Amino acid sequence: MSLGKPSFNISKPKSKRPRSNSMQPTLDQEGKTHELQQLASELDQKLAEAAALKKEVENKSSVPSVPPIASRDVDFETLPGSSKRRRTTNGYEDTAAASAAQAKEEIIGLHDTLQEVSERVSTIENNIATQEIEVQEVMQAYCGQGEAGESSIVNPLEARVNHIQDQMNDIATNLNELSEWIAEIYQNNDSITERHEGIIAKKEEEEAEIRKLLLRIEEHEQNRAKDKSEIEALSAALMAYCEKPVSPPSSPFDPETMVSDMEEQIRELVRNAIRPHIEETRTALSQDLQKHDSELYGSLWSKLSMTNKIIAAVSEATSRPPM
Repeated sequence: MSLGKPSFNISKPKSKRPRSNSMQPTLDQEGKTHELQQLASELDQKLAEAAALKKEVENKSSVPSVPPIASRDVDFETLPGSSKRRRTTNGYEDTAAASAAQAKEEIIGLHDTLQEVSERVSTIENNIATQEIEVQEVMQAYCGQGEAGESSIVNPLEARVNHIQDQMNDIATNLNELSEWIAEIYQNNDSITERHEGIIAKKEEEEAEIRKLLLRIEEHEQNRAKDKSEIEALSAALMAYCEKPVSPPSSPFDPETMVSDMEEQIRELVRNAIRPHIEETRTALSQDLQKHDSELYGSLWSKLSMTNKIIAAVSEATSRPPM
């Protein structure tokens, strides 16, 4: 479950100058105290949202592992592009882990900044409480002194109130900047999550294709072993036929002379009869092997090159500093 993007709307408190009325400083002081309490409440809410965002990033930092491909008795070193495939085995996990770590560092920095602002607001609240006591004492002294001492009391009070107003304006400005920063981090986090899910889905598709190719290679190896066995059986039958003794003729003639005269002719006839079949079988087998190797090379290389481009694009996007 992902958090919704927070909406921050912090406006700077309007600057007000106390009038010469004797009760106006107390009213202004109460109004600023109320505004400061509102800022403190908004800051507490942002701290809670930042903590939730930090927890979410920590949960997402662990990349889900994909089950490995079952090993087969195939020599991948003889296949084209095998070294490229081995170098990009863990590219997805490294890119996703780096993106999650960067987002986590940004959230931790934001949380520390919000803590500092919270401490500053607490300090100002303490100052406001102290100044309220001072204002009450000043008002009591003002009532005792009368109209003659009004200007000497109001002027220092105006300076202190203006100073507090400036501090509150600075806090409001900082909170607005932090709000923009949090919104930008949410956008970056959503983009990183979307790209990470796309990479994982692409990896699963490519692994399914590789499994299909492995099955085809295994089937091809079985067919080649079967063809080899048939060729060996034919060769053995031919050798047995050649070594079989010739039956004696019914007519009276010399067998030794007959064998010596016809041996070369029979051997040449058998060789010429068997040779086309052997050549045809060998040519067909060679063409099948070459065609399968070309298809396997083209399929693997296109997918591995696409994977390499995706990893390079993600790496370039994550290495650029935030705007």
